Amino acid sequence: MNIKTVSSPQNPVYKADLKLKRAAHARKEDVFIVEGVRAVEELVKAKGWTIREAFVSQNKEEAMKPLLEAMGDVPILSVPYDMLQNLSETQTPQGILAVVKRRHFNAEGIVDSLLRTKLNPFLILLENLQDPGNVGTILRSADAMGAQIVLVSKDTCDVYSGKVVRAAMGSLLHLPVCEIDSVPQAADMLHSRGIKLTAGHLKGTKASFEADLTGPVCLMIGNEGSGLSEEASLAADQLVRIPMPGHAESLNAAMAAGMLMYETVRQRSIHA
Repeated sequence: MNIKTVSSPQNPVYKADLKLKRAAHARKEDVFIVEGVRAVEELVKAKGWTIREAFVSQNKEEAMKPLLEAMGDVPILSVPYDMLQNLSETQTPQGILAVVKRRHFNAEGIVDSLLRTKLNPFLILLENLQDPGNVGTILRSADAMGAQIVLVSKDTCDVYSGKVVRAAMGSLLHLPVCEIDSVPQAADMLHSRGIKLTAGHLKGTKASFEADLTGPVCLMIGNEGSGLSEEASLAADQLVRIPMPGHAESLNAAMAAGMLMYETVRQRSIHA
């Protein structure tokens, strides 16, 4: 365990990391923050992530000793609770956070790696989603439903923002999330590998339970207000709608995504 007690806010590492609360600076540093006991436990268990440094509240240090020991040689700064509060994006932090290097997955390489496993491909593609809570919830649902890869357009909100990370509840650490240059290019890449694109769409010609989701599939989810762009819709193999017999005209994007993911799992379990 590599732990150092720091009591001064003038500590250079602490001062530098205070700037990470600014999204632009975090992107420039190519890092993000994972905070909370459960999230940091998931981080330590997950593979492939590099923890640059971690912070623990001095009044929690003894209670968190097993977790701190599991971090191995990661530099850990033990700081007063008020200093940790200044680093945190939450009002009442749980006493631990980690600064983690972002990962940049190549979509084509990740898809090819998946195909080599001979698993039945199950992907999610997000276009221009702007609500971090929605994106984080979709990542959590994708992880729970067994999706293997999530593709996100460049105009989707930053998947490493604090709100997304917290809403994902650790699932970001277990799923490859790949940024794509354009939806049509990604669609061409997926089609060339035998993966069909199914778009959630208010003008869908089939109900979700009528669409065949048993084969290699990528579910497409669009912007909260305007849905999928025309070019994304044209790239899809099928447009499906979720039956809504009630008064509401549309569903929250995360809710719609979750329902389509569940339908995929349901169909596959029947045909397994």
